[in-house]
Amino acid sequence: MLEGEYAGYSSRTTTSTPELGIGGLLQYHQIAELCREGVARYDLGTEMDYKRRWAEAVMETEMLVLVR
Repeated sequence: MLEGEYAGYSSRTTTSTPELGIGGLLQYHQIAELCREGVARYDLGTEMDYKRRWAEAVMETEMLVLVR
């Protein structure tokens, strides 16, 4: 955690009913606890469609690769 931002990590498996997956439930509880601790932003990492339901907004970033 840095300056009120938490970089989250989610490990999921594909199931026939992903809406019932324990991973989503655990992530929900983790985010709720982080909110109680004062975390203002949860970084979901690389943008992917399945993450959109967790997001209030999309923050676009760019990655720079420096080669020497």
